[in-house]
Amino acid sequence: MQFIVAYFLLSVIAAYYGSKTRLGLWGVLILSLIFTPIVTLIILFLFNSPAEKKTI
Repeated sequence: MQFIVAYFLLSVIAAYYGSKTRLGLWGVLILSLIFTPIVTLIILFLFNSPAEKKTI
């Protein structure tokens, strides 16, 4: 039971991190539930575009 709760919490963390991506929160949540949340987080870190610098 503890494994399922930890798995779901990691999926929610991955979904929160991926909420600003093209897939959005729900897409990343579904992906992290299908695959493992660790793999989803690694993919998000690898394919995340660098933040644009704001000019004044």
